[in-house]
Amino acid sequence: MKKIIPALLFCFASSLSYAQVIGVGLGNGGLNIKSDPEKRLGLIGRVGLGTGNNWYTVSPNISGIMRVFTSDNAKPYFGIGMGTSFTHTNTSNSVAYNTFIPIGVEVFPLGNKRMSVTVESGVGMSSFNNSFFYSGFRGLLEFTFYVGSQK
Repeated sequence: MKKIIPALLFCFASSLSYAQVIGVGLGNGGLNIKSDPEKRLGLIGRVGLGTGNNWYTVSPNISGIMRVFTSDNAKPYFGIGMGTSFTHTNTSNSVAYNTFIPIGVEVFPLGNKRMSVTVESGVGMSSFNNSFFYSGFRGLLEFTFYVGSQK
């Protein structure tokens, strides 16, 4: 399992290097990087950060998505994703793995191709101490700015 995450990150970085348009944004899921919104298939990478008294959490994840149809103002999608969550406290460290099925829509307000608002939901499963369990629905709201040559 330790080799899967670096392999996925390598595939994600390789696919973004061929893309002419890359989106970078921020939302309640953390920082995000998205591939070209004009393509039918795409990748979304996110890194969430959390902190509190005597603890911190880093949660990277990656989703492969397929856009159902593309219009000028909205691009609904669904896919599959996987990620992990590293939590460090003063007394212990823990790692949890998760998979999820994202269902969302990316909206380009007023036909602006550079900025988008994404609303996403989905079902998730988590693994902790070698047992999988249903972790419920997830919700996401994020804002993305696309850089690169636009069509």
